[in-house]
Amino acid sequence: INSVSINFKVSKVISSKLVKAQISSKNLANNLKLKSIDPPDISVNIQAETNILKNISANDVKINLDLTSYITAGSYQIDISSNMFEVRDGISILSFTPSSIKVELDNK
Repeated sequence: INSVSINFKVSKVISSKLVKAQISSKNLANNLKLKSIDPPDISVNIQAETNILKNISANDVKINLDLTSYITAGSYQIDISSNMFEVRDGISILSFTPSSIKVELDNK
């Protein structure tokens, strides 16, 4: 009896997608209020398995600004880095734009 053995290697299909990351803030001083964030979102090029990208939602890529060090009203330019993003498991950040945002804080 002749037999044939076939081995298959199944690899995951990885793709990329451009999405908008929503910006939120935390640790704002009690005497301040957030007047504006410009721009209101960040364009992010993400990478993940194709099945993850198909089901991506607005909540899967976020950026949360820590405003702890901003204690007076005014306009601030905040540099964005990839470690500021919160992403769902299986998602990687490839690139994003812009690299900084303007935040305006007012007194309450």
